[in-house]
Amino acid sequence: MNDENIVRLDFGDKECQIFPYESPFSPDMSTQYEKLEISAFSKGQISALYQQIPSMVAANTLKDAYYVAKWPDGVPHKLVKFADDSGYMSTVRGQGGKFAGHAHFQPLSTQAVVMMGFAAMSIVTSQYFLTEINQKMTRITQSIDQILAFLYGDKKAELLSELNFVKYAYENFASMMAHSEQRAATIQSLQGTRKTAIQDVEFYLNDLYATVQNAKTGDIEQAVEKAFQIRQCLDLSIQLYMTANLLEVYYSQNYDSEYLRYVENDVNKYIGKYEKQLIANFNALKMAIAAFKPKIGKKVDTEGLTRDVNQTIMYLMENECEELENKFETSLYSAEKPVEYCIASDGTIYLKKSA
Repeated sequence: MNDENIVRLDFGDKECQIFPYESPFSPDMSTQYEKLEISAFSKGQISALYQQIPSMVAANTLKDAYYVAKWPDGVPHKLVKFADDSGYMSTVRGQGGKFAGHAHFQPLSTQAVVMMGFAAMSIVTSQYFLTEINQKMTRITQSIDQILAFLYGDKKAELLSELNFVKYAYENFASMMAHSEQRAATIQSLQGTRKTAIQDVEFYLNDLYATVQNAKTGDIEQAVEKAFQIRQCLDLSIQLYMTANLLEVYYSQNYDSEYLRYVENDVNKYIGKYEKQLIANFNALKMAIAAFKPKIGKKVDTEGLTRDVNQTIMYLMENECEELENKFETSLYSAEKPVEYCIASDGTIYLKKSA
């Protein structure tokens, strides 16, 4: 790419590079770019942005050409707040990185079109990352029928209510991000979901401990069945906590490094506690099975129970919680990764896949 065809836009501590896409864009480019799902409203904003690009890049650019918008340090998420603060301004640098003033963004209406287009791109990208996150949360993505199969007791309605809200916040992210009052209300509700999820984690950890203690003198088969049921409730509660934290970050667009580190450390602390107590309780359950003496005339498959409990312990010790921590860390910082888009004249947008 000839450097004279690259326009660099400064957005505070971020830079966007815009230049023509030199090769013909065709369906086989799907190996490099992924077409993003986008609402008609956002598509219109990005199309309006596209109309401003030729005058910034070069006068001889072909009509309906594709353009690349590259953010080496990630998209500046404060762009999303542009609708609430129309005073945000960018500088333009041309060949050799020299300051070129604000001429291309005048009048203000043109600046607004450009900024709103980039804000739409930021929201669409966040939606894409949230989709990837959602696919990793195996309990959250289960059907209601599957979840109802293991939920029980007083916490059943509470967990289902919070789960439905989190799904609502995830599925309507792009729409609600365009409405500041709704966005603020959603953030407040997500903070409530975080508190509820932690209360449920503590409840189920205590319930698991009591179940294992009762297994030493009670019905061992019933105790093992309930322990596995509790473990699934714990999985759902911890993943609900993780998802609520991530959604709050994305809705607030708060990517302050200290805040992200706090969120990461806080979630990892609960994942570590969850792992440690699960392993300890299932080891105690295994010992209870080994010491169990069935009543005369009653057959209990203690070998099968031990095998199932051992399998859970091995899985926990080998990778489960480490995988959870890695998924969360990747998701938390994904929006800060370098991104590159290819933009079409109709507002269709493609995201370059990670190497």
